[in-house]
Amino acid sequence: MDLQLWIMINTASVIGLIYLFVFLYTNTSMEKKLKYNFYWIMGLELLELIFYNCELVTAGLPYPTMHRILLSALGYTIRPVLAFMILWCTMQREISRKRGILLLIPLCLNALIAFSAFFTDIAYSYSPDNRFIRGPLGYSSQIITVFYLLLVIVFAIRNAKENPVMESAIIISTVTLIIINMVLEAVIKVRFTGRAVIVLSTIFYYMYYQTQEYKEHMQEGQRLRTTLEKQSQTDGLTGLLNKEAFKRAAENVLSSSEDVNMALVFFDMDNFKQVNDTYGHVAGDELLKKAADRMKSTFRQEDLLGRFGGDEFYVLLRGITYQNLVRRLQLLIEDMHLKSEEGSLVTASVGCAFLAGGRQADVEELIRIADEALYEAKEKGRNQYVIREVKTKKTDKQ
Repeated sequence: MDLQLWIMINTASVIGLIYLFVFLYTNTSMEKKLKYNFYWIMGLELLELIFYNCELVTAGLPYPTMHRILLSALGYTIRPVLAFMILWCTMQREISRKRGILLLIPLCLNALIAFSAFFTDIAYSYSPDNRFIRGPLGYSSQIITVFYLLLVIVFAIRNAKENPVMESAIIISTVTLIIINMVLEAVIKVRFTGRAVIVLSTIFYYMYYQTQEYKEHMQEGQRLRTTLEKQSQTDGLTGLLNKEAFKRAAENVLSSSEDVNMALVFFDMDNFKQVNDTYGHVAGDELLKKAADRMKSTFRQEDLLGRFGGDEFYVLLRGITYQNLVRRLQLLIEDMHLKSEEGSLVTASVGCAFLAGGRQADVEELIRIADEALYEAKEKGRNQYVIREVKTKKTDKQ
């Protein structure tokens, strides 16, 4: 085999394998298991390339040798293994151990057929002048390879319902390219193009999985940011808005609701400190959780619920009439009759600032007025509510 022929046969495959090795070696983020699978594929492609070149050397001899038969058998065996590895990389998370064993059966059969060339001619044989003769099962390697690749296509089509269609199209087009090339190899009897196509397809697969991994990292990062943002806005014990988040949200509601009634409710638990001091913080935390759960059932879904710390809870109600507010507060007083697991009864004292539609006030002013109303409720004996109407100027309408 002269140098020009060697370059023509091997250049694309060798360059592709070098690129693939560099990609894998420098990639520190890829999942180890997947990375090792790609190393296996690259190693098998390199072996097949070596075996093919060695076979070409033996093909130049005037007579067949056992070395050529062995090299041909190894080449016939490896190609379906490459297709199996592509299938495995694509479907490994969905293939059970039992199905994996079943999928290995065609590989074993192909290996038996390939190595049968040592004693039969059912796969292939060589004439006395060293010409290749294909037997009745001479296309077994190609057929099994196509079988695995068709499974990859089936998986990609099925998976297109869950993943973006473009990504499934990449898999289908890459696999289809390999199949078309194999058909052309059989028709025009040019064997070396298939290796280059498989190597390049492997690189496409690698880039596809890198894209998938990048998207997973992006989605995980987005989920983490969402979780952190939620944690920064909510009270860890009750799941209600924390002080800063409640104030921001309330200010937004107030600024966009100047013409509707608003009410800010502030309450705390009577005798809560006694429960904490007597039975410990665990018992106190359980009462706070129960209070938060009762709040969620008492107030509307659109109402803002917050905990500022300790046993201090706030609620902002938008678009509520004075009569409905009274009913809500009566219900809140009833619902806040809570018993600890040790049997201690706690109640709630409630202060409320009511802002009629058309009047203007900021969050801090409403909190101050509700706090004064709460203090009055406690002075009157606790376990009750006090409502104070906010006396501010009406907003000027242009």
